[in-house]
Amino acid sequence: AVSNSPMAILNNLKKLKVLKQCGVANWDLRKLCPNRRKSLAQRARRSTNQALMRTSESLRYPALIAFLHRSLEEISDELIDLFDRYLSVKFTRSKNKLDELRKSSAKATNEKVWLFQEIASILLDPTVTNENLRRIVYERIPEEKLRHAVAECNRLIRPRDDNFLDFFTGSYSDARKFIPEFLT
Repeated sequence: AVSNSPMAILNNLKKLKVLKQCGVANWDLRKLCPNRRKSLAQRARRSTNQALMRTSESLRYPALIAFLHRSLEEISDELIDLFDRYLSVKFTRSKNKLDELRKSSAKATNEKVWLFQEIASILLDPTVTNENLRRIVYERIPEEKLRHAVAECNRLIRPRDDNFLDFFTGSYSDARKFIPEFLT
């Protein structure tokens, strides 16, 4: 595969499925020396169909068996690698989106911290009574400005653990194309 796209993963899953349907996973080649298996698999990989047909049966079939068995191993390994790279790319993009959000909201966050500090100082002032509290807050911070700040806080607020995983959910539509079959 040339990319870690859902389509590439699905193509490898199809190849793996065909090999498993043929029973390649159940073939016991332990009696054959690993180096010999590798040599036979490479011979089959390099040969054209015509060259394999001209080869004697005593060499053709062992080469094809070794090739298919080796292909099963390689496709399985590549599939896991593709999945790992797919997740890595999605995690990196999610982290980048979180960083972009933090950078874009830095000024607004600072303004909200200033407002909080102002309101908290009024609340903690022992000279301000409960009856005068609302009036004093609105004297220092206009009500409309406070309403606007609350609305903006709802836009800026992040989950309590504040990680990037909520951005990762945007990859669900791509992942659902292959995840069920991959897990199977």
